Parts: sequence; structure tokens; C-alpha cells
Amino acid sequence: MLDEACAAMTPEMIYRPKHAAAWLDSSETHSFVLCETQHCKIPQERWLEALSKADFFLACPGVGMPLCHNLIEALAAGCIPILQYADYLPPPLEDGVNCLAFRDASGLRRIMVETCAIHSDMIVKLRSNVRAYYSEFLAPGCFARKLLNGLSLETVLMMNSYRVPR
Repeated sequence: MLDEACAAMTPEMIYRPKHAAAWLDSSETHSFVLCETQHCKIPQERWLEALSKADFFLACPGVGMPLCHNLIEALAAGCIPILQYADYLPPPLEDGVNCLAFRDASGLRRIMVETCAIHSDMIVKLRSNVRAYYSEFLAPGCFARKLLNGLSLETVLMMNSYRVPR
């Protein structure tokens, strides 16, 4: 996914910081910041700060599961997610409303090019919709309220136990 996203950009558009702290402390802006963990690790305590510097977040699927926690963190920071799995969240994110969704490699390349040309008014609108979605469905307490309000007679709670010893 990262290779496809980078292929859609010219090399001079891609900023690859060598030191996360220097980039985070800088007021410079870049079209596309690529922080790959093996080259530039963002300290955990500064992760949300890093996300808040971005308008968009390329939400790659996780290794063990398609929906990775970094999507939720990006939404919490008000980043507009660019993703292939908008329908994995309940309720689904909506392309052009609170995310930019694609289906395949050509769709990702198209979105990467279009993202660089989006007018600032549209970015403000998308970010506002992202914040509203997060507040209504994902902010602390939302899950508990939904569970405790008993919206149905039967409650099913699925847990990911792939790291639990069997």
C-alpha cells in the first residue's frame, strides 16, 4: 500500500524524516510525510501530536487484522482517513464525508493525487465530519453507553483473543 501511495507522488513531494523529534518540533509543512518505523520511530507519547500535524492519514490495514488501532487514533486526532475498509466500522465511514475510500491500487493512486489538490474549505468540512463521527461513535464512553443502554434484547460481544494463551 505504501509503495502504491508513493508511486502516485513525485519523489520531491515525499518527506522522509530521519528524526521524529526534529520533525515534530518543526513548523515546516510537507505534502506527504512518510514515517516508516524502521527509519524514523515516533515516540508513543508523541503519536497523537504527530497525527494532529496531518490533515490526512493513510490507514493501512493491520498485520493480524484488517482494522488497525491507528485508524481510531487518527480519527481521535481529527485526521481524515484514506482507507480501503471504510465499511469495517459500525456505522461505516462514508467516502467524501468523513474519509476518502478506495477499492484497489489504482483507486489509491487516484486519491493520493486528488488529496494534494483538495481545497482547504473541503479539508475543514471533512475534518469536522471526522470529529463528529469520533465524538458520536468512538470517543471514551460511547461503547459503554451503547452496551449499557441495551439497544437490543441480545448483546453479542466479540473479543480478539489471538494473543491469549490457549
